[in-house]
Amino acid sequence: TVRSLCHNVSTQMLRDFNFALVWGKSAKHSPQRCGVNHELADEDVVQIVTKTNAQQRQDKNYQAMVQGFSDKYHKKKFDAKKKKQGKLRR
Repeated sequence: TVRSLCHNVSTQMLRDFNFALVWGKSAKHSPQRCGVNHELADEDVVQIVTKTNAQQRQDKNYQAMVQGFSDKYHKKKFDAKKKKQGKLRR
């Protein structure tokens, strides 16, 4: 399915998925606009279209997602600074 394809490429792509354009045996017409549950056939060509920034901001989990990314970034920076200070003290 398109869902498994997106998941294999990136979980972030699956989270931001908007629709897919499919060319090939599984499409009724070329290109066919499909959702995540579309069954793909062998040798199908797929173009994944993700949500725009404006669409992402309208998601109900957007604020929590942004806060999570910010927390992870600042923790990584803090740990790197702490590690660097530890090396300088030796």
